[in-house]
Amino acid sequence: MRKAFWILAGVLAMLPLQARAQLSLVSRTGVWEVFSGRSNNGTMVCVLSTGGPEGRYFGLKYFLGNQHVTTHLSKGGWNIPEGTQVPVEIRFGGETPWRYRGTGHRNFVEGRITADRLALFIREFRGAGRGQITFPQGSEGSWSLNLSGSSAAADAFSGCIRQLAQGAPQGAPQGAPRGPTQPFSPAPSQAPRAAPSQPFSPAPGPLPSTGGTYDGNRGGGDSGQAAEEGPPK
Repeated sequence: MRKAFWILAGVLAMLPLQARAQLSLVSRTGVWEVFSGRSNNGTMVCVLSTGGPEGRYFGLKYFLGNQHVTTHLSKGGWNIPEGTQVPVEIRFGGETPWRYRGTGHRNFVEGRITADRLALFIREFRGAGRGQITFPQGSEGSWSLNLSGSSAAADAFSGCIRQLAQGAPQGAPQGAPRGPTQPFSPAPSQAPRAAPSQPFSPAPGPLPSTGGTYDGNRGGGDSGQAAEEGPPK
């Protein structure tokens, strides 16, 4: 029950109040859940996600009409300056890590997996027994991914995407005392105190304003289009 709570809480945190009732549970396998419904702007969406301690959230989201899948990494206590580029590595089992620069938005980091890379990403995701997410910069520690149930979850997620593409939306409900860590390093000008950890190191100059997302390439994707979907500002 606690795992289900964290997973659902993570999904709800990514949507505004008026959209929270628009997601329905499609499947639950292991620690993974798949949801289908509408985003805050009415776009149909499929969500594959899991949660963890300290409000950790890892989600893959397909918005109808896109040619990519959006990724979200979030954690309670993160405070990322808008548009900050955040290096991230995701590794499934003994496979080569996926390295990219996501884009920070307050308490979450967003990226994308392009259509030409999605099949490989899903194959590694479903074939491994464990995974790891690391943040090369900042003070955020590594996240351990429990991939129990990932194969069945990947099937449900793929099926949801197919249903959306065919115009038949899927989704029926089924039955330590210290400051929060952050994935980036605080700027030198900040007060010397135990601030929450962050997944990036602030640049010395003005922050970029592209709000871009990554392309999912293992060599490290560059920023792309501005994010269209995400948590409320």
